[in-house]
Amino acid sequence: MAGLWVPVRIGVSLYRQWVVPMEIAEAGSRGLELWWRWLQAGIVPRLRATVPLPHRPTHPELRVGWHVTPLGCMFVAVTGLGISHLMFRRPGSSDVQQREQLACRCPDVRIEIDEYATAEALRPLLTGDPRHPLVLDVVASVFEARVWNSLITVPPGRTVTYAQLAEQIGQPTAGRAVGRAVGANPVALLIPCHRVVPRAGGIGSYRWGVARKRRLLAVESRFQDPARPS
Repeated sequence: MAGLWVPVRIGVSLYRQWVVPMEIAEAGSRGLELWWRWLQAGIVPRLRATVPLPHRPTHPELRVGWHVTPLGCMFVAVTGLGISHLMFRRPGSSDVQQREQLACRCPDVRIEIDEYATAEALRPLLTGDPRHPLVLDVVASVFEARVWNSLITVPPGRTVTYAQLAEQIGQPTAGRAVGRAVGANPVALLIPCHRVVPRAGGIGSYRWGVARKRRLLAVESRFQDPARPS
C-alpha cells in the first residue's frame, strides 16, 4: 500500500510525515506493520564505517530532519552517502536538544535542516522497497565497526547476548567493550541493538525505552512463528 510525505507542524518544528493507510497508522503494535513489511522485504543495510581522524571532521556536512512515522518520531541525519544517525525522540526531549547532542558528537560539522533529504533516506525503510539501497555512513572505531557489522547479521526473530557478540567477532573476553559499542550505536533499528539481551534473561535495557524494545521484538518474533498470521 502506498503512502506519501506531507508537511506537518508540531509545536514550532516542521516535520515530514509519512502518511499511510489508517489500519497501519493505528496506535499500538499495529503501528509497527511497516517495520514488519520492511523485515519481510529482506533488505540488509550496508555499513560504511569511517575511522575518525584527530582534528579533522569525518563528514563536512550533515543534513537532518525530524519525521513522524508509525514507529515513532525519528531524528535522522544523513551524509551524501547514507544515514549516519537514526534516533527516536525521548519523552521530554526537544528538537533543539537532539540537534545539540548531534553537534557534540560531530564537532566542526555543519548541520543543515533538510527534511526532503532525510525523507528520501528513510524511504526504503518505510516502503520495504528492495530496489532502493540502504547505506549506513557512520563514524566508528575499528572495534565498533566489527560489533555493528556483526549486529546487522542477527536476523529478525532472534536475539543475541553481549557474550555471544564478543564470540562472533573473535574476542570472547571483550563482553564489556562490546556492551559499550552496542550502547554507542548511532543508527537505531537498522543496526539492531534492540536484539541484544542479557545472558541472565529478560529483554534488558534500551536507549529508546524498554517498552519500544519489547514491541519491536514482539513484531520480529513472528519470523519464528510462520503459522502466526501476518
